[in-house]
Amino acid sequence: MDDSEDDNVVVAYKYIVQSAHNLYQPVPVQVASKELAHRDRVSADVRMMQDYFNFNYFYGNKKFHYRFGMYRPLFLRILSKNIEMDHEFEQRPDVAGIMGHSPHMKMIAVMKCLCKAVPPYSIEDYTEMGARTIYRNLKRFLDALMYGFNDRYMRRPLQDDTDRLLRENAAWGFPGMLGSIVCLHWQWTACPTYRAGQHYSVHKRA
Repeated sequence: MDDSEDDNVVVAYKYIVQSAHNLYQPVPVQVASKELAHRDRVSADVRMMQDYFNFNYFYGNKKFHYRFGMYRPLFLRILSKNIEMDHEFEQRPDVAGIMGHSPHMKMIAVMKCLCKAVPPYSIEDYTEMGARTIYRNLKRFLDALMYGFNDRYMRRPLQDDTDRLLRENAAWGFPGMLGSIVCLHWQWTACPTYRAGQHYSVHKRA
């Protein structure tokens, strides 16, 4: 075998090796860079405080209750307890020195998700808060709520609690009702005629 044949063998070998390499080489994919969204948290917080919490707020008590499932004093009480239990709810500056979301904004985002079943990505434009951040605040809110109010509201009812509930329900015209009216065998004599026969109790009475 002369030198020319050796060269042809080497070239053929390199060609086969390169072909095999190309065969098993993964197809390169374009690395998508993370899309950065500039969020004006300060302006969003100022707008939110003017809407709901400043002295001359824009939305009154009824609107507040409709949007967040509770009245403003209860909202502020729960918020204060959550800040006490979890300091992450406090407003803190980021690494650039820009103030982060206020505790009020964090809880507003959480309550919109809980009370109105609004998906987090649907309120990003108002809260200027990412969906992942809302999910994280939601989890921390539930943890703080459990640890903050567990001893008072998640315990077995005492005799005083039972007596108080019975008195309150009797004053509303439902004597003997402790929990929900659904659990009470109450015959509804004023049921609308077009709904007659739709709802029956275990005693076959409407």
